[in-house]
Amino acid sequence: MAVLAILEAKPMTGYELAKFFDHSIAHIWQASHSQIYPELKKLEREGLIEAKQQARGNLATKSVYAVMPAGGDELERWANQVVPPLHERSPELLKVMYQEWASYQVAEQQFEAHRVYYLQLYVKWAAHAEDLRLGNTDLMRHRLKDASAEASAAVLAYKVHVYEGLLERAQMEIDWATKGIALVERLLAEAGTPPGHRAASPSSARRR
Repeated sequence: MAVLAILEAKPMTGYELAKFFDHSIAHIWQASHSQIYPELKKLEREGLIEAKQQARGNLATKSVYAVMPAGGDELERWANQVVPPLHERSPELLKVMYQEWASYQVAEQQFEAHRVYYLQLYVKWAAHAEDLRLGNTDLMRHRLKDASAEASAAVLAYKVHVYEGLLERAQMEIDWATKGIALVERLLAEAGTPPGHRAASPSSARRR
């Protein structure tokens, strides 16, 4: 569906599609280029897209993919399905649940890595959200080129809403990690562990 949604904006080669994927949908749905090319072939076999050969230089050709009417119908069918949220499955949260088996130092590093990761994402998502508000991405310009005023307003509003949600989530994750660092410091103070002596884990005494 992600591939169909991008190709719906305009026909493009696999290379162009992969680039657009990296700078748009990959923020919420990551896929490697090695996954995208087989997906193009699968969609072509199913009659949802077609590939036309165009000249590339004097001797070579390139495949340009475009959405077929059946592909547009499938995209519309998918968009009109209500999808329930997935159950949470987070390796990081699972680890934090049992962080008492790690040293205080490692626990603090885990929270700091989480905080830094979402700080970086916040900056990236904020920049992309602003570009979307202004219609200032290559893919958005193609998508809005022949769209009606009503469709253009919906295209922009839904996509900006997604990124506003991502920004709120990133800020929540940053705040959570910051509180986690403070939690480790509190546990250290309560344990009477002197600064610089953070190697042992709270549960290590159980194994002695």
